[in-house]
Amino acid sequence: MKKQLYVISILIIIFICYSCSRKEHNPNIKKVEIHYVFLYNATFTNVDCNKFYDYFSGSMDSLTITDKKTLSEFEKELNGLKLADSKSKSPDVRIKMKVSYENHIEELCLDAFVIERDGKLYIFSDKFKKLLYKAGAIKELW
Repeated sequence: MKKQLYVISILIIIFICYSCSRKEHNPNIKKVEIHYVFLYNATFTNVDCNKFYDYFSGSMDSLTITDKKTLSEFEKELNGLKLADSKSKSPDVRIKMKVSYENHIEELCLDAFVIERDGKLYIFSDKFKKLLYKAGAIKELW
């Protein structure tokens, strides 16, 4: 009797684990709006985050991402950002992202090397660049 109960308990645990792993991940991010220009666009002055829209208003493109799979990839990349070293400067912004969560909106400003997020600078990784390339916000990787 105890052996049967033990086997049933193990089977229930395996079933629960399998069921949980089969569920589609529902990202916390609801939408990502990306406003961008060519990542390696040369300008006479550095464009900071606050002046991005003013500086590039006539030449920027934009796209909105709502696909759950892509949002899940964005969430993974944003959660894995690594801090840039203290020598890094504020970005000369070429991409501005608005990441919409259920309760708030977060703005990120990017250049070819760093991402400014919540006043901190992070490394703009090749993996994140490839994700933006796949989404269409970066036309050329290198």
